[in-house]
Amino acid sequence: MKSILMLLTKDVRTDPRVSREAGKLMDAGYGVEVMCQDRLPNEHLPQTILSRMALWFDALWYAKDKKHLAVHAHDLDTLPIGILIAKLKRIPCVYDAHESFPDMLVGTVPYALTRLLARIERRLTKHVDHIVLANEKIGPLVSDEPSKWVVVMNCPGVIEVNQGSKSQKAYTLGYFGAFESGRFLQGLIDTIRQMPNWDLMLAGSGKLNVNGSECKNIMYLGKLKPGQVGDMMARCDLLSVIFEEGNPNDYIGTPNRLFEAMALGIPVVANWHTYSGEIVTKTNCGFTISPGVSELKTLLEYLERNPQQLWAKGENGSAAWEKEYNSSVQGAKLVALYDSIRGN
Repeated sequence: MKSILMLLTKDVRTDPRVSREAGKLMDAGYGVEVMCQDRLPNEHLPQTILSRMALWFDALWYAKDKKHLAVHAHDLDTLPIGILIAKLKRIPCVYDAHESFPDMLVGTVPYALTRLLARIERRLTKHVDHIVLANEKIGPLVSDEPSKWVVVMNCPGVIEVNQGSKSQKAYTLGYFGAFESGRFLQGLIDTIRQMPNWDLMLAGSGKLNVNGSECKNIMYLGKLKPGQVGDMMARCDLLSVIFEEGNPNDYIGTPNRLFEAMALGIPVVANWHTYSGEIVTKTNCGFTISPGVSELKTLLEYLERNPQQLWAKGENGSAAWEKEYNSSVQGAKLVALYDSIRGN
């Protein structure tokens, strides 16, 4: 049986989207081969270029004598070699856009380079057969051919949790993700400092240094193992997916934590002017605010007076997850795409 060749420039075990897609396709009876590459910590641009070229050469050499149904290129840095392999082997090329790749590099490379990459991406997508999008907002950024688009969101299946003890405080606000700029981490801390009835649970790692370790109602969990994340999230009453002004991806992105919160029946707080905020408003699974300490403080004070709102919004999120934002519904769209390629 011909297999699907997936190309990825990171360890597949650290990318839940790729792992989930490969798993769904294998469950549907497809063979999937993933060629991936570990990214070096703090690698510089020359190192990045050399390592990508090495992966491209390895992929080309590996694929030349294999029979594949299609090439599935994840993100822009595998797209050129994915197109080349597909053309040489005369098989379809599927491009998987996890986010706006050029905008992901804003602040780390010259702005002119990000705009050049955006133009290159749009040129290259004219040579692919199908484009898998992490959400509908990404489509116009990478392609002007909507007929090629299939939206497959990064939604989880059932999350098994071991219920632990709740905080001794009345309520717990949680943040689970990267400790990087733009995530409103300092804002969360500065807000909880003023809220004696709330704890703040912070889990993750990154370069950002935050002030507030002296506060007794702030818990730093560090980087959790994948199996621990759901357990700790389940102890929270509200989860933050707030972003500050900054990277364009934050406005169009759909954080995994948003859908995980839905699966767990936990309400979220998001920016009203982001795509996450649009989904929160559409599903009524949480609250939308402007990213500010006073705005968040006002919301938390309101929830202290109206705690039933937490339960109600969580129930709405759970219902939305069961109906649409789950891995079965999203994965079925990817399987249907490959069924059409195979000719089923």
